[in-house]
Order: sequence, then structure tokens, then C-alpha cells
Amino acid sequence: MKDFKNLKILVIEDTEDVFNFHKRWISHYGAAFIGSMTGKDGIEIVKAHSDIDIIILDMVLPDIEGNKVYEEIRKINPEVPVIVCSGYHDKIGQMGLKYKVKVLYKPFLLPALQEMITELCNLDEDSKP
Repeated sequence: MKDFKNLKILVIEDTEDVFNFHKRWISHYGAAFIGSMTGKDGIEIVKAHSDIDIIILDMVLPDIEGNKVYEEIRKINPEVPVIVCSGYHDKIGQMGLKYKVKVLYKPFLLPALQEMITELCNLDEDSKP
């Protein structure tokens, strides 16, 4: 079975169902899951964990807008890949253009997200789930 077992994935997502979905699939494919339901905590996690391989970032969070979280993440770790996810297509589209990040519109299918992770983390075909 193909997996992401060598990855550490940070998910910053405030919707509990979506947060739990990410936690289940990431664990199922063998990656290390780190999660935050607020932007502030997500930023603190990035400060504490320089070994994060990729971040999945929601655009609309209860405390800080996703674009501000992204800017803070870039100050801490300018190299970590970030996938921005949101159901607010106008906000996410503007962010994708401004920051040239990968964007994923909610609702999305898991294979699309996995493909982005595979691409951004430079995983070979044998590592794909």
C-alpha cells in the first residue's frame, strides 16, 4: 500500500467535521498529523515544529484570516509548502493569485488533495496513495 508515512502534515482548520476528516485520512495513510483549529495556535505550531513537511490552511478562521496566518507562516518558514482550502471561492482565488500558492476549493475530493501533496512534497510515484 502506498502511503505518506514520512510526512508531517499540519492542518489549520476550524470546522470540526473537516478537521476530523483530515485527521482520519492523514493517520490512515501513515503521516504524522498535527492540527490546530485557530490561526494563532497554527502559527505557534509552525514556530515550534521546523520539520513540518506541508500545511493545509483554511482561509476563514475564528481568530485570524487565513491570508494573515499565511503571511506569518512565511516569516517563520518561507519554504514549507502550503495548500490553501476554502469554500469561499472569491477569497481563496485572490490569495492564490497574490501569493502564488496551491488552492483547493471546498468541497474537494481526497485524490485531488493527495495529488497536490505528492507534487508539493516531491514524492515519487511509489509514495502516492
